Amino acid sequence: IGVAVCGQMTSDSLAIPVLLGLGVDELILNNESLLKVMKYIARFNLEEAEDLAKDLLQLESGIAVRQSVFNALSGI
Repeated sequence: IGVAVCGQMTSDSLAIPVLLGLGVDELILNNESLLKVMKYIARFNLEEAEDLAKDLLQLESGIAVRQSVFNALSGI
């Protein structure tokens, strides 16, 4: 069963690797964001996104998740 996500989260640079790492198959977004998101996705690989998502599931708060994602992606 495929999983799709739509809405503002699909163009959020902190959310994209998490969504893909959690197994989301499809991001539905507006035309204005499409090129930006495609370029961003090309900058990391799926294995890294899966590892990040796995680590995030162990954290206890939204603040910790956001900080961890920010730290992980600051080098991208």
